[in-house]
Amino acid sequence: MARFPKPEAEIVALAQALASGLTANAATYPAPPVLPAALTTLVSAYMTAKNAAIAAVAAAEAATAVISD
Repeated sequence: MARFPKPEAEIVALAQALASGLTANAATYPAPPVLPAALTTLVSAYMTAKNAAIAAVAAAEAATAVISD
């Protein structure tokens, strides 16, 4: 039985694959529970927020390093 991935990168990859699959098979899935475009938008928003959080942590670490020296 398939298992839902636990690593964050695999979850993002699954969401991207799901959006691609729904788009490629629109005739098979005419009314999916989430529109592929909406899913793509949500994944993009998530990635933007994640990258902003990573940048904020890096900036905080850099600011702390300057104070510590």
